[in-house]
Amino acid sequence: VCYISSAHLAKRAIRSIVVGQNNYLFEASDKGVKETAIAYTLIEMAKANRLNMYCYLIYLFEKLPNINF
Repeated sequence: VCYISSAHLAKRAIRSIVVGQNNYLFEASDKGVKETAIAYTLIEMAKANRLNMYCYLIYLFEKLPNINF
């Protein structure tokens, strides 16, 4: 049996965010940084729940505009 340490899983989970940090340095505005962070969050949430990222994002973009908060 092969066990993967939780630290390894945590590192893998945040890898794309860490790689994206350099991209944040070149965002034109604070709003751009916030929107990029939201996009990364949605994508990582889909990955964590083993969802198809493309289908998940399409679903959100179709449903969210019609929801009254």
